Amino acid sequence: MKFAYIPAIALASALLTACGSPAQDTSTLPETASSPIWYGNWTSFDDPKSTLNISAETVTFGYDGTEREPEAYTVESGCLPFPDLPFKDDTIVTTSDGDTFCYAIDSASETRLVLIYLPRGNALEYTRAD
Repeated sequence: MKFAYIPAIALASALLTACGSPAQDTSTLPETASSPIWYGNWTSFDDPKSTLNISAETVTFGYDGTEREPEAYTVESGCLPFPDLPFKDDTIVTTSDGDTFCYAIDSASETRLVLIYLPRGNALEYTRAD
């Protein structure tokens, strides 16, 4: 009879071990008290000549040391010109010369930022420059 308890104890032990706390997702980090984690200077992972600066009021794209004019932006839940797209979370929306540009924030961390250019869907991956 005492041998019947050994498999039960082993099973209970395995179940308790498997019920540990879930792995924490570190792909995105919460914003700090002062600003979102995606504020700052970024360099394109694919093309180091391509840069991006995001501040509280503007987003500025640059290439090979030349920056475009800073553009005011808003953060929306999706991209209004394309309401059927599946991106419904934070999306950076700029308007320039009557055209609307949308960049869904796919992920952001202390060192990496991935934006999805809408509606094309291509990923723009950046590493923190500052």
